[in-house]
Amino acid sequence: LDSSGGGPSVAVRVSEEDLEAALRALPPLPDAAVASLKVPEVRWEDVGGLSHVRKEVMDVIELPLKHPELFGGGGGGSGA
Repeated sequence: LDSSGGGPSVAVRVSEEDLEAALRALPPLPDAAVASLKVPEVRWEDVGGLSHVRKEVMDVIELPLKHPELFGGGGGGSGA
């Protein structure tokens, strides 16, 4: 392709199928943002003054897992 005006130009048509085939041919790459995440090692004991927040979080996470019958099913999920 020459867009300088000094030589012949060639029109190229790329279809959606061409793009999809090219994407399938590429090796999977890890998302840089996700790959670089470091999860800090923080325990509840490291965070002071948030006992009410801890209780709420634990209720939202633990209660459905321990007692799925209370949440309209046996899946243990949120039901959403």
